[in-house]
Amino acid sequence: MLKEMSNMFSLFRMDWAQDPSRSIQVKLDGVLTDVFGARVEPSEENPKSGKGHKQARTGTPRWEERHGLIPYRLYVPSKPVATAPLIVMLHGCKQRPEDFAAGTRMNAAAENIGAHVIWPHQRRSANMNGCWNWFEPEHQGRGGEAEIIADIAREVRAEVAPKASGIHVGGLSAGGAMAAILGMRYPDVFSSICVHSGLPVGSASNAHSAFSAMRSGGESDESSTVPAIIFHGGEDRTVAPANGPAVAASTQFTTKPKRQTSRIEDRKVTVTRAVQPNGIPEMELWEIEGLAHAWSGGDEAGSFADPNGPDATAEFLRFIRE
Repeated sequence: MLKEMSNMFSLFRMDWAQDPSRSIQVKLDGVLTDVFGARVEPSEENPKSGKGHKQARTGTPRWEERHGLIPYRLYVPSKPVATAPLIVMLHGCKQRPEDFAAGTRMNAAAENIGAHVIWPHQRRSANMNGCWNWFEPEHQGRGGEAEIIADIAREVRAEVAPKASGIHVGGLSAGGAMAAILGMRYPDVFSSICVHSGLPVGSASNAHSAFSAMRSGGESDESSTVPAIIFHGGEDRTVAPANGPAVAASTQFTTKPKRQTSRIEDRKVTVTRAVQPNGIPEMELWEIEGLAHAWSGGDEAGSFADPNGPDATAEFLRFIRE
């Protein structure tokens, strides 16, 4: 396990010869579709944009590929709703935006509410396994990768969703740990976070301490004012289940949490909720028996996704819209 984790968090830098942001296309029922679940239409370079992204005809869902210090994909719904939330999704190690989108089905869910989704893509030159560098101090404050992602969110909101009800960031594993950092450091940008199988802010300061936090659970000496929904599997052998409650403990809430256990698709699920008197959620912790290191209720078309419930994507959207 130590060898696998060492590979995951290796700090060696290397060039990536291939283009990792290329979408994979398949034919379903005679319709050309990419792995994001969007119908592929003829596209052309937009001569008015200096961002080097591609645009398809309006009126159909589309994926725009954008470049910068951190490249990203932008999902544009077929019928954007001005006040819909703007969502940022951060993949885990050894994943790509296309892969993570397939596993979470977030684009289909966003299409239903007319929301845009930003999918940042970690460069292999920054981390050889495509992990967000959540364990390095330079990326744990208002700077580094966190600052770049926050800037992307600001820019996209100004461009396509100025009236959005808020910007909400979710992530899996290393992406979940980075989402926690963004919520802690950028409450002026993000309205809520979703930490799935992640770790609390400040639980590691280098690769060695990252291993320890992943094995045994980490702690944070700080607290965040941004509402958080947290998911963690009881059978997670990559990021210890103790990290879920640790993320919850670093979230500020004004009401006493209530704990409820139920069964969802033959799984014991314990949910701890802190909700304001007006019904606005402050914190939710979902502890899921039988779930390993995978997105709950996901699609096996993507990696690290478990098709059994609860549906983390649906619950995340419910949380940010309440």
